[in-house]
Amino acid sequence: MAATILANAFVFHETLAHGPGGLGSVKTWEELRNGAGNVSKAATLTEWRKILEVNYWPIFDIARRILQVIPTSHTAALIARLIATAEKLLENRLMRSHDLTGAVFQRLIVDRKFLAAYYTTPSSAALLAALALPDSRPFPGLSWGTDSDLRALRIGDFACGTGTLLSSAYQRLGQLHELHGGDAEQLHPTMMSSVLLGCDVLPAAAHLTASMLSGAHPTVKYDGSRILTVPFGRQPGMRDVALGSLDLLEQQGELDMLEMTTRATGVGATGARQERTWVSRRFAQVECEANW
Repeated sequence: MAATILANAFVFHETLAHGPGGLGSVKTWEELRNGAGNVSKAATLTEWRKILEVNYWPIFDIARRILQVIPTSHTAALIARLIATAEKLLENRLMRSHDLTGAVFQRLIVDRKFLAAYYTTPSSAALLAALALPDSRPFPGLSWGTDSDLRALRIGDFACGTGTLLSSAYQRLGQLHELHGGDAEQLHPTMMSSVLLGCDVLPAAAHLTASMLSGAHPTVKYDGSRILTVPFGRQPGMRDVALGSLDLLEQQGELDMLEMTTRATGVGATGARQERTWVSRRFAQVECEANW
């Protein structure tokens, strides 16, 4: 599982290198090679810190934490293999296939029954997205071609897994918007920061969901996302047991969701500033209605 997360980050790194704004200084893997033709662990982490200063926390924070604890004496061969894998996947354009990443992820879940983790096939997700978002019947009062109308939508999946349903819904929205004269790329920052909400109890699932959604327009910068890892099981300092997204049904005015994946952009002496996400019960109801 850790290797899959690293491989995914290595692929996404290459798509972000020399991107707009703060991504302009991010080097490609070829540029990072030293005299011996290798890429060091330190150089990799330096580039990932540059990316994290822009954002992409759900993708690169967990990958960075994995790479940091791998002994330096073992990383040279590992990084070389990961770069070769990333280049091959990009060359064959395989990482845009959710069937690949989702299937690999599902093979690696060892506690599937305990977590009730079952894979939604891309064909099923595409059918659901088309039924929920028909070309001939937009939501009442909305138009598929109007930017402000799509920015007002809220689409949530509170057990998002690898993001198959969210990715299909996002792809469908982009297609409808462009068919009606819009530019889906311009909407990407708002879609990531406001429209799409995904929750899961597995950090690796949130990582892959954020990767798939970000990959729709990988060079477009966004300031935040609502791809969240929700607490599950017994929590330190708490008597209660967290139930993941089911805790959203608590009869409370507001719920403090999590501290793992959603991050703010600013970076200080101790790393990135933590952003705490608050979700009201009414907001959860609206998200569920949009998801259905």
